[in-house]
Amino acid sequence: MRNIEHDFEAPSFPIWSELDFPRKPVNINPDVYLLNGTFLSDEERSRFYRKLFPLDLNDPIYQSNYTFGNPEIDEEDFHIFLPYSDINGWVYEGEFLSIARKKLGIEGLSGVRSLSRVSYAMVEQARYIAIPIAELPEDRLNHSLVVARTMEAIMRNNGFSEDEIDIGIAAALLHDIATPASGDATKSLDPDNFNEEDFWWENLDEEAWKFLESIGADFEMIDDIIHNRGVLGEFLDIADKISYVMLDIRQTGEDPIIEGLGNIYKDVKYNQQRGEVYFTDPERLKVFLGIRAKLFGDVYINPYSQSIDFIFASLLRPYYSPVENEEGLLLPQQLRVMTDEELLKYLAEKYRVEPWFMFNQGIGWFPSFVRCSTEEEATVKANELTRDTGNKVIGIKRGYGFNPATDFKVKDSESASTMQFNQYDPNFAKALNRAAERTKGYFVVYTKISDLDWSRFVPET
Repeated sequence: MRNIEHDFEAPSFPIWSELDFPRKPVNINPDVYLLNGTFLSDEERSRFYRKLFPLDLNDPIYQSNYTFGNPEIDEEDFHIFLPYSDINGWVYEGEFLSIARKKLGIEGLSGVRSLSRVSYAMVEQARYIAIPIAELPEDRLNHSLVVARTMEAIMRNNGFSEDEIDIGIAAALLHDIATPASGDATKSLDPDNFNEEDFWWENLDEEAWKFLESIGADFEMIDDIIHNRGVLGEFLDIADKISYVMLDIRQTGEDPIIEGLGNIYKDVKYNQQRGEVYFTDPERLKVFLGIRAKLFGDVYINPYSQSIDFIFASLLRPYYSPVENEEGLLLPQQLRVMTDEELLKYLAEKYRVEPWFMFNQGIGWFPSFVRCSTEEEATVKANELTRDTGNKVIGIKRGYGFNPATDFKVKDSESASTMQFNQYDPNFAKALNRAAERTKGYFVVYTKISDLDWSRFVPET
């Protein structure tokens, strides 16, 4: 058990000395980054991280073109890349991952971005966001493919059979298939009807069900894994977290390159006798959890990001219904198969904006907000702001915080025993919990009517 006094500050790790969110994302210098208050050059930063996470070149899983395929027999199909790791290579046509991708019909996820409206703002309003952004934001298809490959690697490292690995890959490919157009922004309208874990089965065709049956998988088996039940469910939860953290660090510019951090998937072990999943390198997990918390605070649920989602949800709300209706309002099952672009075009038509992409650009702005501790306090503040005719209150957005994942189990090298991370390093775990608490609250989202003409589209509360 560790007993070190710190609050996201450790001399041996690239952890921020304090978490100052909520804050408005700002431009950063892509060439230098702060580490413990000191600017590092590219060479210094690279040397530091190589020392922190040395690469074992004798490890058979470390290859420059990491693949489970047979390049001598099969053609290249698509490329997989988990940033800051050695999962970086081709998937070949004869591999199960390639075959399952085609059979399960997940291609529609290429039209749904991973970071919802936040990613649109990152591109359309890049002057406000930490940049540069080397490529367009990740989509849910690429995320699902990376999760599936990471899941496969974890299972192979733990000696699972080919049949079990096939089922794990299939579940990983399907875990996000029911994500609605515009992702979290749309989900916030009706969380029960837009929980992708509950509706993964809805649009699978007959070929997909026959494929699952052919690998020995049924509804209950896949459903358990997608809901993170059982050992394969735990593996999927871990592979999912690794994937989105590594991909989003690369997209947002939130952190300098951390060589080897993505290889945390190699630390995931399963003790079959005890039915226990744990990490073998608690210190690498510590860095991972710190960076994940920073992403949540600065990107995922930063009030500025949440306000962007909230604006979009407010625009969608008049045209959505959870049940069949005579007005032709959008239904949950329709939104679960639409792409982001299709939904934007639909709304642009409803709000009479041409061309449609001007509508997308116009709603990617940052409104103002006031954080309150209670709903009652937020209601009073909203009424106060409304009395000023220069303000337009969009609504009250509740911040629920996030799960800091400090209950992951680790193996302590000193005692050779397993324990939860919050037991291994209780002070750091408390810092993570405090960070999560600071993202909770009730946020009154509003705008100055004179600031932006697009505010006229947002319905009154």
